[in-house]
Amino acid sequence: MRKIIHSAYECPAFKREGADAIVKAPTPAPVIPRSLASASSVAWLMHQKFELSLPFIVKRKNGIVLSRATTANWVITGSNLWLKPIYDLLHKQLLTSRAIHVD
Repeated sequence: MRKIIHSAYECPAFKREGADAIVKAPTPAPVIPRSLASASSVAWLMHQKFELSLPFIVKRKNGIVLSRATTANWVITGSNLWLKPIYDLLHKQLLTSRAIHVD
């Protein structure tokens, strides 16, 4: 896990002059709206779930402090955002092909 800390600073001189007194660095856009999930954490969860066939409860036993509902929602949302467009394209190509499963 990577911890991202964004500091905000206040300049008393700017505050006295009436200018913007708070300065902070821009935060990266979340990969899932209104979520703390990073792309790498969602990819890791998907890998653990689908490639290694590990249930979500195993992550809690390994020290990951996220509810099963949260991890499941991250995987579902990640699948819909990233994998469904690929599936839709492959499905469209399959339906427009001349033959399917021909030896």
